[in-house]
Amino acid sequence: MASDMLYPVMPIYLKSIGFSIVLIGILEGLADAVTGLSKGYFGQLSDRTGRRAPFVTAISSGTMVEVTTLRCDLDTDGRRATVAFTDDWAADAARR
Repeated sequence: MASDMLYPVMPIYLKSIGFSIVLIGILEGLADAVTGLSKGYFGQLSDRTGRRAPFVTAISSGTMVEVTTLRCDLDTDGRRATVAFTDDWAADAARR
């Protein structure tokens, strides 16, 4: 479940367990600020290292599964790449 799916119900839940409306507003604002700042930091980190997180991480029967596509770079300028899909794990790993 994505955290964005919780946003509409989180204030209702927090109110039901006794949080004041002011505190809920502060928490929501703080969460948005942390999210905004961390996206910039981790985006720059990802650009510097060339590493990207898998597209989807799922948990099934207590086992974490990362769903991704295998690709190889056809052309890259270090930031953006033209890719081709492949079934070669070694070629995909060489991109990282």
